[in-house]
Amino acid sequence: MVLVVNTASACGLTPQYDGLEKLYSDYRDKGLVVLGVPCNQFAGQEPGTEAEIKAFCETRFNVDFPLTAKAEVKGEGAHPFYKWAEGELGEPAVPVWNFHKILIGKHGEAIQAFGPRTEPEAPEITAAIGKGAVGPIQPRPQSAQAEAGVRVPRLPFTARSTASRRFSPSMRRSTPGIHIMAQ
Repeated sequence: MVLVVNTASACGLTPQYDGLEKLYSDYRDKGLVVLGVPCNQFAGQEPGTEAEIKAFCETRFNVDFPLTAKAEVKGEGAHPFYKWAEGELGEPAVPVWNFHKILIGKHGEAIQAFGPRTEPEAPEITAAIGKGAVGPIQPRPQSAQAEAGVRVPRLPFTARSTASRRFSPSMRRSTPGIHIMAQ
């Protein structure tokens, strides 16, 4: 499972990095990956370079979970993942601010979106993770996008590949703009 979170270093919600790291530490052995997606679309609160963002996260919050390159998460320039999530979950998947969270199941299905003010360790998040981590995955009905022939992008990694936090060269080519920051 993957909890995708658009992040920012200069936001009033930035302290959620602590909760995200705790969630990652508590559930990583059960297959959860927290994936931070730095985004500068909300009041310019993530202006740094990849190196600056990585250093900030490691030194201020001891973040060990993977971070992507900066990406747009809403509007015309939104990364295909966010467009796909909106198609699967509707308007709740569209970030309205930093620290919006989208939970993806172990088979790549969109499970649920959580607003920015929902703390990472909130019962609704841990319950959704618990259900997905231990329960059988029911086949999802085909989405309207898939029925219409729209290609549904998958997250470009598996639980096994996130252990090294590196994408294969073919994954980098197939998903421009999304890569894990170097460790």
